[in-house]
Amino acid sequence: MATLSKQSFGPERAESIARVLEIQAEAYGYLDLPILSQELRRYSGGNVLDVGTGDGSFLCKIAEKNSTSNFLGIEPSAELFAKAGRRLFLHRAGL
Repeated sequence: MATLSKQSFGPERAESIARVLEIQAEAYGYLDLPILSQELRRYSGGNVLDVGTGDGSFLCKIAEKNSTSNFLGIEPSAELFAKAGRRLFLHRAGL
């Protein structure tokens, strides 16, 4: 099964976009995702799976901007999973 970005852009372009987003996140500490947001709007109301969700910051930010979709994050690292749980708790509490 291909990822949404590979289906939309092809594998080579999707890898280039992923690398740019990785560099942006490292340099600025956040991601600007107009391409992903645009694709999510095209598939409005769908389900999104984020594998390796880390601390959940990416998933929370993208979910806020795309409220018509359902999001699920999976993180195998116990430490990052705990951080994601705390982030979700604070987010739901409005803190």
